[in-house]
Amino acid sequence: MAGFVHTQVLLACVRLRVLEHVLESPRTLDELARLTRTPATSLLRLLDSAVALHLLERRGHARYGLGSLGAPVLAHAGIRDMIEHNAVLFDDLRDPLALLRDPAQARMHRYWPYTEEGAMPAPQEQCARYSALMSSSQRFVIDELLASYRFEEHRVVLDVGGGMGGWVSALARAHPQLALQLFDLPPVAALAGEHVQRQGLSARITTHGGSFTQDPLPLGADLVTLVRVAHDHADATVLKLLRAIFDALPLGGALLLAEPMAEAGGAPEASDPYFHFYLLAMGAG
Repeated sequence: MAGFVHTQVLLACVRLRVLEHVLESPRTLDELARLTRTPATSLLRLLDSAVALHLLERRGHARYGLGSLGAPVLAHAGIRDMIEHNAVLFDDLRDPLALLRDPAQARMHRYWPYTEEGAMPAPQEQCARYSALMSSSQRFVIDELLASYRFEEHRVVLDVGGGMGGWVSALARAHPQLALQLFDLPPVAALAGEHVQRQGLSARITTHGGSFTQDPLPLGADLVTLVRVAHDHADATVLKLLRAIFDALPLGGALLLAEPMAEAGGAPEASDPYFHFYLLAMGAG
């Protein structure tokens, strides 16, 4: 029962920028009340809750400093972005029975417009919002991917559903021998092209706009990557995508699949309920 309260303590700390306020030096309750514009009597409950969760720690009798679990939240923008984003899911879970009976009404479903086949293309602003979230949270897996596969064996890599190009940009910097392609919905591919240009990687990375449920994939790659793409689509859509990848690859080509997996250890895991309900609210996967 305490888990929901823990998430709200974390969200409040992020929105009030409590962790930023104690980064340079520990602060007193009165100082933090002034900085956050929150009554001290209420803020005290939040600060002491954050201490219990190791987001903060007490320094002496009357000051609060950064805690062992607060440091990574402050260090990684992707964590803070996901904390804010999860507020959408929590809003959908206010009435779990309504979500179970009619998931199409969930706010999360509207946040990810590509989950609805045949829907009108999403506005550029909406594509930019969800693409930025995907980009910031993708940083958690990039280093692991670079360390887990021998990219030296390939010449051209196609990243399908590549968002704003964070993964292909990192891959380009780590492996200078590679030419790279990115394929995503046209508004997202346009954003990726701008990002790649700002990185000075336009000569190495080409972007292609299209829908993998309707359009053929670009040819020429001997490795295709799917990074957190397959798990949030229906099985029939993923099967169609895998066939398109097979058609686009040459003999001896490879697919690198990097996805969160249910029961990855052979048994249910504590994170499984989160993904079950997130994907339900999302409307696919």
